[in-house]
Amino acid sequence: MRFLILLLIVSNSVIISQTYQFSVSGKVINSFDKSPLASANIFVKENPDKENQFSTGTVTDSSGRFKIKLPYGNYTLTASYVGYEKYEIKFTLSEENSIIEIIIELKPTAVIGKEVTVTGDRRQPSNVIQEIEQKDMKRMPTIYNDVLRAVQILPGVSSSSELSSGYNVRGGNFDDNLIYLNDFEIYRPFLLRQGIEENKSIINPDLVEEFRFYNGSFPASHGDKMSSALEVNYTVNEIDSLIVFAKVDFLSTGLTLKNKFGDLTYATAFRYAYPGLFLNELQTNGDYKPSFGDFQLITNYTLGSKDNLEVLFIYADNKFDLTPSDWIGNFGGFARGDIRGLDIIYNGERKYSFITSLVGLKYSSLLKDDLQLKFSAARYNTIEDEYSNIASEYYYLPDANDNSNKEFIKFAAENVNSNLNLTTMNLSLKSILKKKIIL
Repeated sequence: MRFLILLLIVSNSVIISQTYQFSVSGKVINSFDKSPLASANIFVKENPDKENQFSTGTVTDSSGRFKIKLPYGNYTLTASYVGYEKYEIKFTLSEENSIIEIIIELKPTAVIGKEVTVTGDRRQPSNVIQEIEQKDMKRMPTIYNDVLRAVQILPGVSSSSELSSGYNVRGGNFDDNLIYLNDFEIYRPFLLRQGIEENKSIINPDLVEEFRFYNGSFPASHGDKMSSALEVNYTVNEIDSLIVFAKVDFLSTGLTLKNKFGDLTYATAFRYAYPGLFLNELQTNGDYKPSFGDFQLITNYTLGSKDNLEVLFIYADNKFDLTPSDWIGNFGGFARGDIRGLDIIYNGERKYSFITSLVGLKYSSLLKDDLQLKFSAARYNTIEDEYSNIASEYYYLPDANDNSNKEFIKFAAENVNSNLNLTTMNLSLKSILKKKIIL
């Protein structure tokens, strides 16, 4: 019995070894310069003269060579390589023809497809002018996804508080920075020029198409501020159908609509902010009641082929109210258990708000191919109210754990009641002449 099993194993081994004793090998080269083609695809398939067809494949090595062991039969070999024509050859493996060597020459061919044109604008890097795309602006890590707060993280710019959109450039003051929205100058509220807290700024990032920041020298047409100039433009020229998108997060919500009716295109946006969730985590404890809401509209009407009329309207209401709560701080030798404290008791509240509005009208006419006339009129208004009646008492605690034995240090009072209503009117007439100068 054991002898029979051993005989069967040996017989099967002989049959298997005889079945795959035939082979096809070769080399794949470039027909143009006879260089070897590495990693060319080799596929071998048995000709359809059997019910169960045999197929296999491999790739060429670094010298372009390949080798495949096959049982006897009729086969078709296909060689392919990206950028070259396919090559097919039929061969037969038999007792008389057990080893076949093939030299395959692949002809280069062009990959035919649709014509693609790639264009681009080359921009020279500048240390003075910085431009930010709208998609990049929305990715910047700023509170409320705010445009003016995006300026604060640019090189050369600093800010004293993340709660304010005010910024300093190269050591200047908060009010040393010019801001232009669609060529209309934005006069920042006086409270913000001091760098105090606010919610969202007046510029809506969902409407911004162009953003340029000059942190050094800037065009003379921008005035005589010492530190910087910011150009922001809303445009509706590319709108051809209704676009609606909404945004809701933990700090704010907003809705934007864009559409076109014949020669009239418009974009309108509404925002509302409720940053109480963030403000309640600040070091200054108290009852924060901030709020912000604004409405913005820009329209563009084409008057014929050479005339254009643009209207911009903005209304924003920004409030920031605080009722501070009592504060206790500890200091001293904690390791020795000698812990003392400072207790501040507050009474009263602080309120301030500012309402800003802008109505701008811009008319442009192309008099000649190289001569354009622009007329603009704007009315900017800011109404600011600041009120405070906070009284604070400071006490020293010799033992922070015993609040009954505290000593009076001082009394402080903050009483403010100021109002400001500022209206700025602007009229301008510009002519733009474009000439090519060949040197």
